[in-house]
Amino acid sequence: MARRNYKRKGKKIQPAPLNMSFTVAGGNATNWIDLSQCASIVNRRFYRQGINWAVSGFTVTVTGTTTSPGSVTISKVPNTWMASNAWHKSFAMWNKMNDMVLDDDPSIKPRYHDFKVYLNSDMKAATYQTDISAPANNQILLPTDSAYNLPVKGEWEYSTIQMPNILADGTPAPGVTSEFTLHFLDDSTQNSKGMIQGYAHSRARPQPVDPNVTTVVGTTEPENWMTGLFDVGDNLPDIRDSLDDDNDEPPYKVGTHGSGIEYYPGSESNLSASEVVGYAVISNAGGSNAITAQRKIQGANFPCGLVQIETALPGVTSYDVIVHLVPGTHKGYLCEPMQDM
Repeated sequence: MARRNYKRKGKKIQPAPLNMSFTVAGGNATNWIDLSQCASIVNRRFYRQGINWAVSGFTVTVTGTTTSPGSVTISKVPNTWMASNAWHKSFAMWNKMNDMVLDDDPSIKPRYHDFKVYLNSDMKAATYQTDISAPANNQILLPTDSAYNLPVKGEWEYSTIQMPNILADGTPAPGVTSEFTLHFLDDSTQNSKGMIQGYAHSRARPQPVDPNVTTVVGTTEPENWMTGLFDVGDNLPDIRDSLDDDNDEPPYKVGTHGSGIEYYPGSESNLSASEVVGYAVISNAGGSNAITAQRKIQGANFPCGLVQIETALPGVTSYDVIVHLVPGTHKGYLCEPMQDM
């Protein structure tokens, strides 16, 4: 009897580091991690940014002195249909723009052509970490080894769109083309466009009042005759008023007709910051300023592998964060395409 081959093609888990260590600036600082970029560097293998990364947790280790309690906050792109649809539509628009050239000249498409975006406009303004001995605020972090060596990174350029006939400040300018990057959260800026903000502005708003009922006026028909037909007391008009006025608007804020303000979570005017995953509270004990603390923060899924780390540790120069990844079949990691989010 022939032996059956139970191996399924493509299901083998490839070797890949499951723990990435980062040195983060203390004090008051905000920094970011792009997991797809970091995985590409440490594995010497290309990982697209358009995947939803599974992270099992974070280990925060702080050693130093502090004069008051502090905290470390991990946050991410929100798990909402608005964020998912904004990524899908932005990706489609970016592809459509590039195809205007690639349809005629497909040979110029780069081998590592990929749609890469920022978490917010602050990340767009950040610089890459280059000196482990002096970690700083507003940096995109890179993984280190046990000797605190930073890696040599390759090319990782965030995607741009080219908008014709417009200046960076939005002023019409025939013949002028302006370049912008893209970010998930908050408003657009003069060098980067908000994806959720743009998605919100590209859609029609729902009717703000439902039902949108008429108000009967005149002396010949003081009330709707179909309601009045059964009016044997004085309460039916009151009941109708209650049905008309209560819960006739959606439980979320809808922009008014003609207004440029939209209220999608993740846009400029509503929940514009990242979704909190967890906190690590750090405090000195026994009246001493010395701190040696290790805290665990729970994991989550991170759309596009974008992680934001907000630090409030007075007196601490730097500390360490280990990101614990999950093994899986996507080149060694548990991930899913952003198209499946």
